[in-house]
Amino acid sequence: MEFALKSKSNPIGVAEYQLQGKLPTEMKGKLPSPRQLQDVVRAVKIR
Repeated sequence: MEFALKSKSNPIGVAEYQLQGKLPTEMKGKLPSPRQLQDVVRAVKIR
């Protein structure tokens, strides 16, 4: 599943998934870094 459900308001179901050890090349640069995610979580906790 791609990281593209931010504006999705309908519930979804996932019937099957596969874990991957590496991020596919076409997805590099499209996802936030661990540091960016950490900063967002901290900002939300502060509010």
